[in-house]
This record gives sequence, C-alpha cells and structure tokens, in this order.
Amino acid sequence: MPNHEFVEAAIGTIRGKGNQSTHTQYLGGFDLEDFDKVVDGLFDMLSYLLINYFEKYKFGSRNDVLYSFSMLPPIIRYKVLSFLYIKYPDNISVIDKLVLATMKALSVDEAKEWIEREKNILIKMGTVKEKAINEIAEKEGIEVAEFIRNSSPANMYILCKMKILKVEDIVNSRGRLYTDFESALPYYKSRGILIGDDLETTEFNDIMNFLYMGRKEKIREISNENNPYVILNCIL
Repeated sequence: MPNHEFVEAAIGTIRGKGNQSTHTQYLGGFDLEDFDKVVDGLFDMLSYLLINYFEKYKFGSRNDVLYSFSMLPPIIRYKVLSFLYIKYPDNISVIDKLVLATMKALSVDEAKEWIEREKNILIKMGTVKEKAINEIAEKEGIEVAEFIRNSSPANMYILCKMKILKVEDIVNSRGRLYTDFESALPYYKSRGILIGDDLETTEFNDIMNFLYMGRKEKIREISNENNPYVILNCIL
C-alpha cells in the first residue's frame, strides 16, 4: 500500500488511545490532550485518501481540482500539502497552497516561520511554470506570455511573503471562513463538485463525497457572500 507508514501511524494513535478508553474496566481518564491526539489521527487517515490521489494525479495539474481542494478544512489541506512538499519540494503549486494552509490551520506566525526556514530553497524557484508560459504563448502570443513572466514575482520566496501579506489582514479582521467540514460543506456543495465522468474526476469526487458524508451544514453569517474574503479563501 503506497505511503503505508503514514496511515499506519494514524491507526496506531487511534487504536492506542481509543481502544483503551472503551474497555469497561478502564478507570483512567481521557483528557483533552488524548482526545486531540485521536482526532488528529482521524484527520491523518482522511488526509491519506487525498495524498494517494495526488500521488496518482499530480497536484496542480488541474485548476478545478485545486479550487475544490481549497474548500476543505485548513487542517486537512495542511496535512496533505505538508506530506506532498516533503516528497515533491519542487512543486510550486504545493508550496503556494501550503503557505496559506499553514496560516489558516496553525497561525500567520507559523506560516512566516516556515517561509524563512525554507528561504534558501524558495528563493531559487521561479513562480511561473514553463509549461504554463508555453501554453499562454500558443494561445495569446509570445508578447503576452513574456509580459506575464516579467510581471510575476522573481521567486517563490517573494511570492509566499506576498500571499501572507495579502490574506493576513483579512484573516485577522474577519477570522477564518471555515475551520471544519460542517462549515465548509455549503461552499463545497455550491461550487466544489467537479463536472465530468473521466476516471480522474470521478475518483476526486468520490473522495470528497466520502469526506463530507453525513456532515450537517453549519453556515457562518456573512453579510455578502460575494465579498473578497469568500473569493480569496477559495481561489488562494
């Protein structure tokens, strides 16, 4: 089984804490720390489904998949992207999304610290894929492609810092749009389900449907659903 160590560790955590507390003769306590460890193990198991999917289909190869993936709770995105970054540190789509997931799942400071830790790697990486430049050149012309290349940030270190600054004020002033599956569900249902019946699309939709199975909507009150924060949260 691919990446079996990841899911085996998660199962071990859940089994160790969960089984013990279900025995009728067990008189020990089950404190908040134990509970958090079990929940974290469950999140690891859910993340494993997406990790395996992106092992099969490269992360960043489809914009519609990225868009839908960005509607998942931040902690799930963070776990998936952290794993993918270790295996594929040159994937700029992984890096781009990981910075924002870290900020939303953990904190702005954690995201900034990660950028600085990875600075020597990020500073050597461009921000626009050569494949994307070639595709733009074919469709829009070389001048347009070169304009996009020249107007983009010089490297991923700069881009990551720009992303943080762009979203930090919004998160600090309004909080996170959603933090769990229940509050993310309405956004996924309205614009996160992929259209198509090819295998790649079907597999992704099946995973997402499983992740949201049995969830009840919890909608956060927002005065205008089309405000910039909603759009940024999904697109970024």
